[in-house]
Amino acid sequence: MLKKALFVVVGVVIVGGLMFGSSAIHMARDFVSGARNLGDSMVSTEAKISHTRKDIKALDKDIKGLYHDIAKEEVRCEDLENEVSTKREALSALTSHMQVLNSHLKTSPSQLYTATNDKEYTPNQIKRDLSTSVKRYKSQSMMLTALEKQLDTRVAILTSAKEQLEKTKRIKAELMSEVEALEAEHAMNEVAKITSDFNLDNSRIANAKEAVKKLRTEIRVEGNLVNQMQSADSIPTESIETEDLDNITARVDALIGNDTGVVQK
Repeated sequence: MLKKALFVVVGVVIVGGLMFGSSAIHMARDFVSGARNLGDSMVSTEAKISHTRKDIKALDKDIKGLYHDIAKEEVRCEDLENEVSTKREALSALTSHMQVLNSHLKTSPSQLYTATNDKEYTPNQIKRDLSTSVKRYKSQSMMLTALEKQLDTRVAILTSAKEQLEKTKRIKAELMSEVEALEAEHAMNEVAKITSDFNLDNSRIANAKEAVKKLRTEIRVEGNLVNQMQSADSIPTESIETEDLDNITARVDALIGNDTGVVQK
């Protein structure tokens, strides 16, 4: 089954490459990017904050490793410092030894030399000792130089490791502070969303008012119709005012004047 699925995927890739050419690669990248974006949008902000905290917390492993490396390097540097100090003391003692013997040869080249152990040494013995001492001096001097360089290198590594440790700790603290600030901002946004849910839509209020207005009008019209129907079915008991026609001419004269002229036909 796995082989069949693999063959299908390979076949799709080959056909896509033949049909779309180089654009197939871009299409595949766009598809992968779109899938990632879709998956990212499905993750809640709280989950993203939690994952980010875990990523920052993972820096503790690097910090712990740096502490361990620094501790080991400090021990190595201390050992090297002790070894360099011992080599310097030995080289200094060898230098004093050579100076004493060399000074005796210069001042008393033919006389015996009485050492601190009360033994006497001939000039040839002194020369052979000096020759051996010169070789030892060169060898120890080279070893001391190499150790000093090694110590300088390790001290530089130790300094760099300490700087990296402080940098990592600082970056972790800055990132954690930024995440906490973003988390607080997200909390404020969530509160704002809850507050906005309590605000009624003005259009809905207007619609509700209009509905009440229409309902009021319909009810009042209905009431007026009922009153009219009730009035039509009742027996009239009020007196009807009649018009007085006896003084009609006087009323006309008062309205248009007392003109007795006759219009000729």
